[in-house]
Amino acid sequence: MYTYTQMHFYWGLATLAALPLFLVYFAFRRVLASKKVEIEMLLYRGETLTTYLAAYGGSNETKKGETETLQNQIEGIVGQVFRLHYPWSEYCFALVFSASATITLIGLAFALAGLPLGLPTELQTALLGNTPVRNTVAGGLGALVWSIYDLVERYQSRDLPANRFFAPGVRIIVVGAVGAMIGTAANDRLAAPLAFAIGALPLSVVLEYIGRRARKQLGIPEPKTIQTHPSFDSIQGWSADLAERLARSGVSSVQALACANQFELYLRSSLEWRIILDLSDQALLVLYIGDRIQHLRALGIRTAVELAELDWSEGESYFKGIDRNELILSIASALRLDELQVRHLVRSISNDATVNFVASLWSDDTPGDEEADFEGAPTEIRAEPPESPESLRA
Repeated sequence: MYTYTQMHFYWGLATLAALPLFLVYFAFRRVLASKKVEIEMLLYRGETLTTYLAAYGGSNETKKGETETLQNQIEGIVGQVFRLHYPWSEYCFALVFSASATITLIGLAFALAGLPLGLPTELQTALLGNTPVRNTVAGGLGALVWSIYDLVERYQSRDLPANRFFAPGVRIIVVGAVGAMIGTAANDRLAAPLAFAIGALPLSVVLEYIGRRARKQLGIPEPKTIQTHPSFDSIQGWSADLAERLARSGVSSVQALACANQFELYLRSSLEWRIILDLSDQALLVLYIGDRIQHLRALGIRTAVELAELDWSEGESYFKGIDRNELILSIASALRLDELQVRHLVRSISNDATVNFVASLWSDDTPGDEEADFEGAPTEIRAEPPESPESLRA
C-alpha cells in the first residue's frame, strides 16, 4: 500500500525530468538579448538603416504625433523582427506541450517498474511488465535524451526557434509509437535497446521510414525528387553542414538565400555576419547568371556587388589602370553573351534594391563607421547607440 507522500515524490521526479527544457529556454532568452543589441548596432552603421528601409520597409510602431528619431526607428524595426520570430507565446505552448509529453513518459516508466503513482489498480496491473509499453518507454526515453542533447547543441550555436521546443514532445510521441511496433519485428531482448537507439535518429528519418513502409503496404509509388535550379553547388564555401544550418533557418533554395532578410537570417542561424553577407551576395549573382558564375571568378568577380561596381564606379578610380570596355568584353566572352547583353545585365544588377542593400552592408561593415555616422548625422535624427543589453531587452 502506497502513501500520498510516495505518490507525490514520484510525480515530482517525473516533473523534474522536464526541467532541462525550461533551463535551456531561459538561457536562450539571454542570448536573444545580446543578439538584439548586435543587430541594433549593425543598423546604426553608416547608411545601413536608410538602405534597409528602401529594401524592406520600416516599423509601424511610431505613435501618432511622435517624432521618430533614428533610435526609435531602429528599436521599432528590431522589435518587430524579434516578436515575429521569437514570440513568447509560441515558446510557452511549445514548453507546455513537450513538458507534458516528458512527464507522461516518465510516469509510464515508473508505472512499468511498479512504483506507486496513485493510478487505478487495474491500470497499474496492466502496465506492470507490459512488453509493448516497455518498448514504447524505451523509444520515448531515447527520444528525450537525444532531444535534450539537440537543444543544448542548438543553444551553443544560438539557433533555437520555438519549433525546436515542440520537437522533444513530438519526438517522444512518434518514436514511442515506433518502439511499440518494434516488438513485431525484433525479439524481446533486442526490442527495447533498438527502440532507444531509434530515438537518436533525426525525426525526419523516422517519419520517412514510417511513410516508406506505409506506401509499400498500400502500393503507393514513391514521390519524385524535384531538382532545384540553380544549384547551391554554384556557391563557394557550400557544404553539407552549411546546408543543414540554412535549412534550419528556412532557406532551402538559392532564391530563398538571395532574397532573405540578412538581419533575420542572422537571427535564425548560427552563421557569422560576414559569411551571411558573402553567401547572400553570391546567391544574388547566381540568380542572374546561374552556374556560369564560375566563369567570372577568374576575372576577380564572384558576387553581385562586385559586378555591379562596373556601373556604380563608372568615371571613378575603382577601375584605375583597367579598361572597363575590355573588362566588359572579357565578361561577355566568359558568359557567352554579347556586349549589349552584359551592359544590360550589369545595369539590372546595379539597380536591384537587394544588391544595393547588401552593398551598403559591406561598405558599412568596417571599424569606425559608427563614429563617423553619428558625428555627421542631422541633429533631429542623431542618436547614441545603446550602452547595454538591459536597455533593449524584450
